[in-house]
Amino acid sequence: MIFLHKGVILDSKPKDLCYLLVKAPVLALKQFILRMQSNFLIIIGSFINMFTS
Repeated sequence: MIFLHKGVILDSKPKDLCYLLVKAPVLALKQFILRMQSNFLIIIGSFINMFTS
């Protein structure tokens, strides 16, 4: 809450820094999780194909 408050008070440069420190890693983590989910589905699909064929 204090962190957000600082971002609001200060000018655009600290906001950009705040974005780089907080938002960018969160977005990267989300993209990583989405990729892992798709890879996981592919692996499960190949296992199912192996057992059913």
